[in-house]
Amino acid sequence: MIIDLAGDRLYRLRLDIFLESDRNEVTDVWKNVNLGGGHEFGEGFHYLDLAGFRKDNRNYRVHARLSTSTQGRAIMTLDYAFGTVKKQRTRRANLDKVGLFLDTLAVSCSVDCVASGDFSTDLFKPIVDLPLIRFNMPYGFFDEIRGVRFAKLKDGVESDSVALDMHESGELHVTTQTNYSTKSSSFLPSDALARIVEIKGHVLTEIQSDNPEKA
Repeated sequence: MIIDLAGDRLYRLRLDIFLESDRNEVTDVWKNVNLGGGHEFGEGFHYLDLAGFRKDNRNYRVHARLSTSTQGRAIMTLDYAFGTVKKQRTRRANLDKVGLFLDTLAVSCSVDCVASGDFSTDLFKPIVDLPLIRFNMPYGFFDEIRGVRFAKLKDGVESDSVALDMHESGELHVTTQTNYSTKSSSFLPSDALARIVEIKGHVLTEIQSDNPEKA
């Protein structure tokens, strides 16, 4: 459940995990591993607990949410980001409980994940130069295009995408998304991060041949 966002120049990773399991089973496992209490929310219940950890002198906070509906649908969201972690021992223990929850369920699920990060153009350059086009005509509303989005389709349905946006600061903001099917386990965050990094790497290309770091 511990991942290294900073090592891959990312600052946030969010996973929406659609669990193919009975609502009662999901909530029972959540309660049995002693995660946070729930409250009624619309037609179902909403559970929330906070977790966190420290890695390479950086604090990570993790929001773990579980939503269930009367139709039996269960969605778990894991939101990783940099931030202050209060009650570090408790938050670290909660992270282990979230992993135990996923391992105990061990059910089929689909995962939607999105990650964001900023990259210096001194190190990396997109395969499409940004700004892409400049409009110098006096009647043009926009001056230039600062972003572009790449998408991969499977049978006409989008599976992976990478959006590149140029900041005024000159940095390249990259948002990567993917979705896939798997089995719930504590390896989900690290697996999702590996997939994100691979997809991102297809779009970013290194321009300094003497720099050993990779996108």
